[in-house]
Amino acid sequence: MTGIAGVASIPYDWLTSGKILAPTLYRLSSVGYHTLRFINAGNTVPFFCSERVVEIPWAFKVIRQLPRSARVLEVGNVLGPNLARMGFTVDTIDTSVGFEPKERGWNLNRTDVCGFTAVDTYDGAISISTIEHVGLGHYGDPVDSEGDKKALKRISDALKPGARVFISVPFSSFAKTTWQRIYDSSSLRSLFQDFSRVKMQVFSFDKFRWRPGAPPAPQGKAESPSASLPVTSVALVEAVKPV
Repeated sequence: MTGIAGVASIPYDWLTSGKILAPTLYRLSSVGYHTLRFINAGNTVPFFCSERVVEIPWAFKVIRQLPRSARVLEVGNVLGPNLARMGFTVDTIDTSVGFEPKERGWNLNRTDVCGFTAVDTYDGAISISTIEHVGLGHYGDPVDSEGDKKALKRISDALKPGARVFISVPFSSFAKTTWQRIYDSSSLRSLFQDFSRVKMQVFSFDKFRWRPGAPPAPQGKAESPSASLPVTSVALVEAVKPV
């Protein structure tokens, strides 16, 4: 981990493998949404801090709504080992993880979420920047234009009535690239139509830091999003499975 001009840079695999401990990560992230930068495969985008700097503090905050004895379903491995260290029993679904889980209380299912069948029900579910990729085939999953909706249905089926879900996705004008969807308010309402008490926060990257609020409306004809560009706005969604 390195720090330059107040920015802590952390290799992303330290997070997903649990090499960096949850309390340390939480203390760093709680300093401010602009103080963490995650390096994926040794690369960063100049002057850009990944949306993880918003998602990780939010995830640690909202997951505390669940009792420490809760069974949690995680779709896409981001926090699995750290959640297990916090006392949760965690089942993670991820097709692309290349290492064996070693953390007590953390189980890894190398399967596509749309093909996942829960053995038991869960008290809560969390998914950090994963649902937008489901069904596009970029990570080896089956191509399905309704993949994101089917993923939410699978998650809902695996939850107990009244269970909470915490999900983050890219946010702007609705669009779809070769590897992700970008949602707007209307498409998010459609995605979460089977859940109740849906609450959404939006953060956007503005020059040097993430700030609360949606991105400015595009002027003139909107350009098609590039698959190589970083996410500059993210929606943080909380919802409840109806009783």
